[in-house]
Amino acid sequence: MFQAEAQIPYLHLSPIQKLEQRVGMTDISIEYSRPHMRGRTIFGDLVPFDSLWRTGANRNSKITFSKPVTIGDEKVGSGTYAIITRPGVSKWEIFFYKDLTHWEVPSPWDEKQIAAQVSVPSTQTDRTAQRLTFSIDDFTDDEAILALHWENTRVAIPINVNTNGGIRSVLAGPSAADYYRAALYALTWEKGIEDGLIWAQKAIDLGEKKEYWRVNLKAKILAKLGRYKEALVTANEGLVLAKARPSEYGTKEAQSLIEEYEKALNR
Repeated sequence: MFQAEAQIPYLHLSPIQKLEQRVGMTDISIEYSRPHMRGRTIFGDLVPFDSLWRTGANRNSKITFSKPVTIGDEKVGSGTYAIITRPGVSKWEIFFYKDLTHWEVPSPWDEKQIAAQVSVPSTQTDRTAQRLTFSIDDFTDDEAILALHWENTRVAIPINVNTNGGIRSVLAGPSAADYYRAALYALTWEKGIEDGLIWAQKAIDLGEKKEYWRVNLKAKILAKLGRYKEALVTANEGLVLAKARPSEYGTKEAQSLIEEYEKALNR
């Protein structure tokens, strides 16, 4: 005789939620765990005032921007950041932290990992949010409010996405990054290598400053065209740039290219 065994799924106390919203030309996504009040007093008790908080349960809440944004007066590059907060009675400090490897508040705290820091007022609401809730409110094509709501507290963080600047940048023509990706495509798939060399040079010329990865790419394309003397000179230039940054990866890559091209010239 077989007896059926009930299978009750695990019920998470703090389920994960992912929120996605396009604001103008920028995609913003938030991933976080949502703790429940469960009859507890939250701010000033479970979450102490004037102490750093990971802003969620289980691990740090994370926000991702597909394009650079401005938070407060600080420009923040595209990428993913942990949201760390310091709740106060009437004002909160919000930190967008680059190191994503921590489950709790990063220890030791590294000021160099702060991409942006902003101080915003908190407001008391009539509506009680039983679970921690993030939302993207009042957004236009240029700006949005990243709102945090739990218990009867709401915190609003203004974010500017600079859609106008993005449109002007597109209309102005391809960027250094666009030309770099085009040159990389030409090299990877060996389609239009001569064009790839032109694109690689444009990527170098359009950059705010010379970067080793663009120079190293140009060296690789020159070598693919059999122009090893020029490739060697270019790889040496990339080595100097990589050491100056400094970049261990870029240095090793340039050294490897130099060794390869020297062997090719001595055959």
